[in-house]
Amino acid sequence: MQNNFSTADRVRNSLKTQFIADALAMPVHWFYNQMDIEKAFPGGIQRFEAAPEFHPSSIMSLHSTSSGGRRARHRHKAEPQIVGDVILKGRAQFWNVPNVHYHQGMAAGENTLNAHCSRVLMRCLADDKGHYRAQTFLPAYIGFMTADPPAHSDTYAESYHRGFFANLAKGLPPEQCAMKTHDTPSIGGLVTIAPLVFSERLRGTEMPDIQALCREHLALTHPDETLMQVCDRYVNLLCGLMEGPDEEGIKALLSEAGKGSVGLDVAALVKRNLPDNQVVGRMYSPACYISDSWPVVLYLAYKYRNDPWLALRVNTNLGGDNVHRGMVLGALLGLISNDVASRWFDQLVDHEEIGRECFKLMNENIKTRGPAVRAEQLIDIYQARLDVPSPWTVISDQVMGGVSSAALQQDDHHSSPCTCLTGRTRLDNNGGFVQMKLEMEPGWSCANYRGLFIELCGAAHDYNLHVKTNQLDKPWQSFRCTLPVEPQWTRFIVPYGQLLAHRTDAQLKPADIKSVAVVAIGSEFDVDVCVRRFGFFL
Repeated sequence: MQNNFSTADRVRNSLKTQFIADALAMPVHWFYNQMDIEKAFPGGIQRFEAAPEFHPSSIMSLHSTSSGGRRARHRHKAEPQIVGDVILKGRAQFWNVPNVHYHQGMAAGENTLNAHCSRVLMRCLADDKGHYRAQTFLPAYIGFMTADPPAHSDTYAESYHRGFFANLAKGLPPEQCAMKTHDTPSIGGLVTIAPLVFSERLRGTEMPDIQALCREHLALTHPDETLMQVCDRYVNLLCGLMEGPDEEGIKALLSEAGKGSVGLDVAALVKRNLPDNQVVGRMYSPACYISDSWPVVLYLAYKYRNDPWLALRVNTNLGGDNVHRGMVLGALLGLISNDVASRWFDQLVDHEEIGRECFKLMNENIKTRGPAVRAEQLIDIYQARLDVPSPWTVISDQVMGGVSSAALQQDDHHSSPCTCLTGRTRLDNNGGFVQMKLEMEPGWSCANYRGLFIELCGAAHDYNLHVKTNQLDKPWQSFRCTLPVEPQWTRFIVPYGQLLAHRTDAQLKPADIKSVAVVAIGSEFDVDVCVRRFGFFL
């Protein structure tokens, strides 16, 4: 369990775990006979493996290379060849050979095409400061899929990819290219949802609005109302698990996700203690269809919530659409535990690139004021954690006879742990300020940086940032600037040159900085401001 982790840590582990689940299941993706898995990998998949050459269940040769769905008996001469000419360039020859693996040639720890599409969306979200925009995603998706040579190692593209590009080749606008086929309501449609949910939720977007954005995103490739209803429940589940609930809270969220049209009592099903291959294979199909795959995800998440690595191996060795099922399951389990991410992420072939993309998504999905600074230039002094006492202290004008009130507490605001200053400033008795202050630790030198940064959120109002140095000996002296705090998290980038001397003729010497403070001052108002991160930038 990681309910003592920050929300950001849980999200990071979730993203990493979904890629692990994808790569783990890849070698036996769409194996529908568990004896075939045992034959190819005695004892089942227990670690990352390369795709075997022979695939006993492969029907790739029956799938259309010019559109979504299955291959037509008589291809119209005017139909463009989508596989090979538009997408998957150089891979078409593998589609017409029986028993070729869907992911032929892929090495142990490599990710499949849909996982790469999730990464495309992660990059788009980071580029748009955490907001989802279809007009950003679509060109990136098209560019990625049509790259020559391909920007991935996969051989197979699901029906929705082929249908999309068949419509695009006909001249349809990208936002109207989704093609509906028999397998549109499939678990593969949910593979890209988790990054979108996390990015928007970390910015403070409300859950109904996130659900609406996810529906908009799904409509681009998977226009199916049944799938969208499941997606609504998936969003609700992800947002709930982001908060770090306890054991009972986790079970309640998973149980709730199975209600409604799904009609699953997951707790009762697990209590029956049936063999997994009876639940998945007899009660529910291991195939992609969302009517079966969503209950399977919830069943595995509930049963194996305390052993996520076992959950992912069981999912893998049940076969069927274990890859896409695994990505959804991995996203859920990664919010509950960091065990899988900490042990297996570095063994992914693309772990360095994925790690950088996760880092950028987590650090760029925030409104920024001030000059442009790259995430890797930020040096943290404080990053909030609920399981660590806050180093900030509260001071009010009561130390000089004023009557302003203030309190300091650690909280979780917009899914981010933080330290919050609340109270009210009053001007009686020549008062009028409250502040939360952070002392620099002895020996810390601020001279090697160009300025400081701080991430704040609260009721809309202007606050001051006060910087004190060793050369200032009066309480009213400081170097300061004004920060317009908003209800969403905002990163303020403050070069040293923007800190103005107040009631002193001294010049700011960064090497002598001894404290910083977020100050409510100058007028009577209700104080409500939170800080989750502070540091300096190179």
